[in-house]
Amino acid sequence: MLDDSAAGAKTPNERAEYIERMSHELSRLATVSGLPFLAYILNMAAEEASHSKVDVRFAARGRATASADLDMGQVRHQK
Repeated sequence: MLDDSAAGAKTPNERAEYIERMSHELSRLATVSGLPFLAYILNMAAEEASHSKVDVRFAARGRATASADLDMGQVRHQK
């Protein structure tokens, strides 16, 4: 069941941020409930979500750079 903040997450980065926040919150709950391994797993999920945000940002930049490189390659071949 998703709450309003999850439903409002439109981009992959926003969804990853939501997952990160929720995983951290659940990790804290597991810790105070005496479930250290579950807290660890949830913390790992939060870390993965955090890294996913960075990957999406670099992937978009990488596509733009690759496209620019292709354009430059076409210009070089036209000479």
